Amino acid sequence: MARKPRPEPTTEIKPHPYGIELGVLIKMLHDTKTGSLTQFLQQEFSRVSSGVATSICTKAKLSSRARPVTIGTHEAETLFKAMQETQIRPPQTDCLSPIGGVKAEFFTANTRAPAVYRGNPFQIEVGLAFGGELGPDPTEQPEEVQTEAKVRRGKVVNDNRAPTQAKLMRFANRVPLLYQGSGCCITKSVIELDWRRYGLSQSNGSLPQGPLAIFVHMASVWVPFTSEGKEAIADYDEIRKEIKLAVQECSRRLQSYLNRRQKKKYEADRRSIFERYIGELVASCSAIARIDREKFGQDLETIAKRVTAKADVEFDLDGSIRKGDNGAPGSEYGEHTIVLDAATTPAGPLFN
Repeated sequence: MARKPRPEPTTEIKPHPYGIELGVLIKMLHDTKTGSLTQFLQQEFSRVSSGVATSICTKAKLSSRARPVTIGTHEAETLFKAMQETQIRPPQTDCLSPIGGVKAEFFTANTRAPAVYRGNPFQIEVGLAFGGELGPDPTEQPEEVQTEAKVRRGKVVNDNRAPTQAKLMRFANRVPLLYQGSGCCITKSVIELDWRRYGLSQSNGSLPQGPLAIFVHMASVWVPFTSEGKEAIADYDEIRKEIKLAVQECSRRLQSYLNRRQKKKYEADRRSIFERYIGELVASCSAIARIDREKFGQDLETIAKRVTAKADVEFDLDGSIRKGDNGAPGSEYGEHTIVLDAATTPAGPLFN
């Protein structure tokens, strides 16, 4: 099994001027070995250049050559205010080790109301992310990609590419749980759900399949870990119930988004079929009556777009439909009617 890449180690940095407290600043002034105030600001703080140090001294009305150990409490207060009022670059990020973001096409989250198990209050938070960099959606893959013929050892075989399995990320009081996933109440609760009801495939006893990331967090005054290693949460009926309800709520939103996206794809396919025969329809109609072929073709395209307006729907990150007018105005004969010039077609509307 391939090892997961380790996060980059963090590096130590000097304190940033914006995050310092007055008492700490006074102590630093007395303990420093620098000979001048500008040297003190540059060497004891991060993101303080020579120009920034001079600007701080000017605002504080202190000499840049003043010895830090001689600065009194009142002058330290003035220096502290000047540091907060001076524009300084944000601190470096190599001192941090963030979890990292998930770049997906759909996000949703749900926070349950606080509940109790054995007298201990707890709260469950769940988030779902779908698509994007999490992997390709198997429902949108063409058949030649899903089943590809390959030659192996002189034989032609079909390479059925297995869909990506969902990623489950477990947290307890904001601390990630990395091991003993199979014995954790979170994993058991997620696996027990019937994900096929929400538009995802699932094998028995496993996580759903698809470009999906599931985040489950339990906050409690006393998390019931299964061992002293604190890697898995014990299986309590109250905890499992809250996890399932939170995941189900997020899954219903995902199902709604997948259904709307599927309808959009269906309407786009319908439009492509309509547009495929517009040229033949224009040619046939021009053989019956004198018409402006270019305008008639444009009108037919307008109708095709109006009938299949759902193909132009755009979604926000939470799956909601962006507001916009995707249709075209109708007419007194109906929204799917084209009226040609009466001079060339005295009979009136050609289609209705």
